[in-house]
Amino acid sequence: MAKIAILTTFAKFDPWYSLTGIVKDQARMLAEYGNEVFIFVNEKFGDADQLFLDPNCHLVKKIPFTHLHDYQNNESLSEEHQNIAQKTADVLLEQIQDLKIDTIFTHDFIFTGWNKPYALGIQKLNGKTPETIWLHWIHSIPSRFSDWWNMAEYGRGHKIIYPNATDRIRVAENYRTTTDSVRIIPHIKDLRIMFDFSEETCELIDNYPALMQADVVQVYPASSDRFESKRVAEVIKIMGAIKSCGHSVCLFIANQWATTQKHYANLLEFYELGRKYGLDPTRDFIFSSLFTVNNKQPYKVGVPAKILTQLMMLSNLFVFPTREETFGLVLPEVSLASGALCVLNKSLQMMTEVGGGNTLYFDFGSYTHNFEPANMDDYLKQIALIILGRMQENDSILTRTFMRKHYNYDNLFRYYYAPVMAEVRLHL
Repeated sequence: MAKIAILTTFAKFDPWYSLTGIVKDQARMLAEYGNEVFIFVNEKFGDADQLFLDPNCHLVKKIPFTHLHDYQNNESLSEEHQNIAQKTADVLLEQIQDLKIDTIFTHDFIFTGWNKPYALGIQKLNGKTPETIWLHWIHSIPSRFSDWWNMAEYGRGHKIIYPNATDRIRVAENYRTTTDSVRIIPHIKDLRIMFDFSEETCELIDNYPALMQADVVQVYPASSDRFESKRVAEVIKIMGAIKSCGHSVCLFIANQWATTQKHYANLLEFYELGRKYGLDPTRDFIFSSLFTVNNKQPYKVGVPAKILTQLMMLSNLFVFPTREETFGLVLPEVSLASGALCVLNKSLQMMTEVGGGNTLYFDFGSYTHNFEPANMDDYLKQIALIILGRMQENDSILTRTFMRKHYNYDNLFRYYYAPVMAEVRLHL
């Protein structure tokens, strides 16, 4: 477990200041991955809302207070701020040694003119923290070659963190260094945080990461005694066909009333069907009623509405081949929650009315219209291909899917934070 400091000058967590959200997200992610996190704030920091903090997350009210000034290039520090620079160096060195900090993230400490005293304080530590890596976030475009923007003054183990690769050369030039000193880590923007997902929903996602990470995600509410009329088998086959085309998938069936041995046996039969068509039970094909925590199955009767809505927000596809409905509340629910591509049953004529005629419609048969293609599996494979084609032409779905998969904190920790921290440490 690493001991990580996040340096800020916050006097409070202002909800209107975007950087406070960035720091909260970063602290939560680092703590959830087993690190001990120390959030440094101004020594006059007021009472904090501790609700977002993990037990492995601690506030440290040690950043020296001063009335700040927006220094311009080559403007000398006032006598007061010279003292603040030295005090910053002394405090940080003491805290790094006492807390055994091995990794430090700063936020605009080496960027803005307002923070120049703190930047020069960090420069005074050059060579004094040989076992610590410093990762300096820059949150705006550098474009003026300020005098304290010189990475050589900070020493070994100091790197710039920037949220896009496009501006990497510009950043390196302004800090009088090479692109090797600029590492790219995008910002966290995670549905779980944005929409304040419940602990139960987060627990489901932790246990079934494909809900967040898969290319194609469908959440399908279906009562355990109505799998046939909801055409669960057809949905399984379509998702299996999509997976066979090289896409990762997740089919989460929120099945209510799974309370009898008959229902349990029925689920196992459908799991076997999923295996036959290439789906992996409990990994990319899930029945909510079989989710077990502390030797209990909390969702045997059904998934609570709030959790179900939050899960729907992860989806980008909703295949709804239901045999009979008067309206089908789940259709507007999943559409409003996620903007998923909806695939509806043309054979059930009211579906055109309820769906507004705005999406894909295919014949699946209904209680009033029989439909039996010569080869149902081939027919469903063709539907799967059409779905993929339509999804790849829908800019909104492509963009939202990219955002869900790429900027969630699990993905960012695995592919950015952990590798950057390990690689920079290698060169200490």
